[in-house]
Amino acid sequence: MKTALRWLISHNLRLSFWFVIALALSGCAHQRTAWNAHTILPKGESVASLNVRANDPSVGDVERVRAVFTLLGRHVCPGSSGADVRRVLTDTRWLQRVELYKIEGLAGWIPVRLKSGESVFCMRLCALPPEEKLRKGSIYFRLSGDFWSGQALAFLRGDPNMKDVRLTEYALCFPPSPKAFWNEGRYETFTTAGMTVIEAR
Repeated sequence: MKTALRWLISHNLRLSFWFVIALALSGCAHQRTAWNAHTILPKGESVASLNVRANDPSVGDVERVRAVFTLLGRHVCPGSSGADVRRVLTDTRWLQRVELYKIEGLAGWIPVRLKSGESVFCMRLCALPPEEKLRKGSIYFRLSGDFWSGQALAFLRGDPNMKDVRLTEYALCFPPSPKAFWNEGRYETFTTAGMTVIEAR
C-alpha cells in the first residue's frame, strides 16, 4: 500500500510539473524573444527636436510617447548618471502627465529585473482612462539605491541631488498590435549587458 501511494504521489508530481511547463510554453507561443537585438526607434532625430515633440500637444499622444521612447532608446545608455540623463531630458514638462509608481513586489512578469539595493518603477506616459492606458506605452526602469516615487521623478527632472544616481536598466513597452494577446506589444529592455526584445506575434 505504501509503495503504491508513493508511486501515485511521484507520478502526480511529475504530471503537475509537465502541466506547468506546457502551460508556460503555450503562453509564449505567440511571442518572439531576441537577445542583442536592435531598437525599432528611428535614428537621426536630435535631442532638441525630440524634447520639443515630447511636449507638443498638437502632435498627439502617440507621437509624444514615441519622442520620449526615442530620447531614451537612442540617447540614454544604461548605467547613465542623473547628470547624464539630464543632458538628454532637457525639457521634462511631459512628466506632468505621467503616472509613476514603485514596484514593491511581483504578482507577475515585468520586463526589468528586481535587484537588491535598487528600486524599480513603472511609468505610464499618459494619464488616461484605464481602458486606454495600456495602449499608450509605458516605461519600466531601475535606479541604483533605495528611492520612492517622488525621488524617481526628481531623477528624471534632473534634480542636482540625484545627479550621482544611476539608471541601471530600463524597458520601453510599446503599444500592442490589434492581434496581440493580453494587450501585449513589444518590449525593448536595455541593460549594461545589451538589449533584449520580446514581441507578441
